[in-house]
Amino acid sequence: MDLKTLVYGMALKRLVQGMGLKRLVQGMGLKSTSKALMAAAGVPVIQGYHGDDQTDTKLREEADKIGFPVMIKAVRGGGGKGMRIVLTPQEFEAQLQSARREASQSFGDDAMLVEKFVERPRHVEVQVFGDSHGNYVHLFERDCSVQRRHQKIIEEAPAPGLSEKVRAGLGQAAVRAAQAVDYVGAGTVEFILDQLDNRFYFMEMNTRLQVEHPVTEMITGTDLVHWQIQVASGGTLPLKQDLIKSHGHAFEARIYAENPDKGFLPGAGPLTYMHTPVPGDGVRVETGEVLWGTLGDALQTVVLWSMSSGYMLLQEYVKWVHVLTGVSLVGTCCHRSMSSGYMLLQEYVKSISSGYMLLQQYVKWVHVVTGVCKVGTCCHRRVSQGDQVSVHYDPMISKLVVWGENRTQALVKLRRQLADFHVAGVDTNINFLLDLTAHEQFLAGNVHTGFIQQHQEQLLLTRTAKEILVVQVV
Repeated sequence: MDLKTLVYGMALKRLVQGMGLKRLVQGMGLKSTSKALMAAAGVPVIQGYHGDDQTDTKLREEADKIGFPVMIKAVRGGGGKGMRIVLTPQEFEAQLQSARREASQSFGDDAMLVEKFVERPRHVEVQVFGDSHGNYVHLFERDCSVQRRHQKIIEEAPAPGLSEKVRAGLGQAAVRAAQAVDYVGAGTVEFILDQLDNRFYFMEMNTRLQVEHPVTEMITGTDLVHWQIQVASGGTLPLKQDLIKSHGHAFEARIYAENPDKGFLPGAGPLTYMHTPVPGDGVRVETGEVLWGTLGDALQTVVLWSMSSGYMLLQEYVKWVHVLTGVSLVGTCCHRSMSSGYMLLQEYVKSISSGYMLLQQYVKWVHVVTGVCKVGTCCHRRVSQGDQVSVHYDPMISKLVVWGENRTQALVKLRRQLADFHVAGVDTNINFLLDLTAHEQFLAGNVHTGFIQQHQEQLLLTRTAKEILVVQVV
């Protein structure tokens, strides 16, 4: 069973409820309940029906009141399952039954809610954190609009083209959402943003660390896994809101074992060859292999982040690190544990002064790498060459994450590293991602949840033409 299946499973939810977290699970785990809580907290909520009467007749009546098109969603849904867009009244019954069947199979519950469907909206989410001491912060927004089958393919942070007023409003609304349920830990508050008027509406809250959290880590210089551990241990949040800064731009591309030409049909089979971007200048690869050393054992290769202006810079090597013991150390490269689940530091950076890090206590353990590494790209993968890709699990086999000084620089780096990503044995979406990220509307930041569907014919035609040319050359 993969982690996402476990997170959404009822067995885990019952276990968590038994540990005293029942209110949180019920409050934000059910879309119907969460909508009512958010409306009471002053968080914008889209028009819809979230009631207990789940008869087909009642849901149809409410859809008629709302007005078509509408969106049908599983109350316990996630991962795009149990969701259907209904454009006309004639489609409603068939789409409702289809959504019910999928929801029942996936979540053990076929309860539905019906909402007004915003055509071609943007999907913008905000990373939030709360601790058991009543502290709450947000770590800015991510744009997750580029999707297929209601599942994300590319995420980026910050969201392109938003005014500072809208950004601030999103962050404030997300914090109110977390406060409304006394939330503790990492969470993501997801919003639908109407491009016509830039108004946003609460969609749902994911009460976990998202797949796309590395892009937030990239622009803020934080280690959210470390934050999770610190908060879960009863500690306070490592940083206050005014010390959390956004710098640069980051993208995450999800590498799926699927065939875009066949409706993104998931693939299966042996992974006979896999080459990911090679570590070096501007590249970091996560393979699951972790090398550890103590501070005393690795004085010349400890990897710590350069601190400046209240945030961690994801570039260049560390010059000087000042530790409270009075020892000044020279670092030789930058690195950070992002997906391995290990902490880079047991004690977090508390304050910044004169361009060097002031640590609350001495560093006990650090993640060590060999050689000089300038971070700006990382690759997280769940499989290795020789593994068997199964249709029984999510088809995502890897994630490619890049950072740049601005969106243009980050996008150039993303495309360069995608071109250096090679897989054999199963179909992947790598070439599709290359064409998608070269599309003029994507380059301009004009994205929405229907982007792939709108441009699919052009994207697939472009890719097919390239493949024909290759065949002719061969």
